[in-house]
Amino acid sequence: MSYTIKELSKLTGLTPRTLRYYESLNLLKPKRNQLSNYRIYNDQDVKLIQQIMIFKEMDFELKQIERILKSPTFDLLTELEKQAEFLKAKQVHLNAVINNVEQTITEQKGLTKMTDQERFKALKQGQIDQNEAIYGSEIRDQYGDKLIDASNQHYQSLDQKEMTQLTKIEHQLIGDLKTILREPDKKETLASQIFKLHQAWIQIIMPNYSLQIHRGIAQIYLSDKRFQAYYDQKAGSGATKMLVGIIIRYTH
Repeated sequence: MSYTIKELSKLTGLTPRTLRYYESLNLLKPKRNQLSNYRIYNDQDVKLIQQIMIFKEMDFELKQIERILKSPTFDLLTELEKQAEFLKAKQVHLNAVINNVEQTITEQKGLTKMTDQERFKALKQGQIDQNEAIYGSEIRDQYGDKLIDASNQHYQSLDQKEMTQLTKIEHQLIGDLKTILREPDKKETLASQIFKLHQAWIQIIMPNYSLQIHRGIAQIYLSDKRFQAYYDQKAGSGATKMLVGIIIRYTH
């Protein structure tokens, strides 16, 4: 089946302007009617738009989507299966957040009283469940159940001050990675600081930190696209590779 740009706009909910913009980025290449020169979109174009919309729903930037779709190693089924795992894990985390919000609403109405531990337990558990769903098998194969279980238990015991510190560290780390990607000449100036920030972050969440563990985590970052995507999505394309290079440099 074929569609004009107006028909495709109605089908997808995207504006004609957006569809033309995707074309300008070479994400779409519709054929042209030989007589009218109108754009004609075929079944392959429709499937491609669906893929673009799915990735955008997962907060991928258009440049990242273009790189994924044009990669010679891109396999749609593998990519969708991977993203389905991520979305299910995200759903687990979201359910924990919803539960925490509902408990807070009940408390605000004067019907219940939450302990300080309860205020954060569900949120922490949701994050643990999300990480387990996405990365669990890989990190358990690498470090064993004992270490990971201890780390999860340790994470649950973190107080509000430590959780705030984690957020602060990550925010600064992401900012520094963005700076280097934008201004490569600052890499040598910021490399040591980036390593220390990432080191401090791991030391807070892992009770048995060592340089060997830190280096192993970095190697995992590059071994699986799900790990690579985390910092690339937050700081920009190439951020994960840069971070890993810095970690390897300072853990040898």
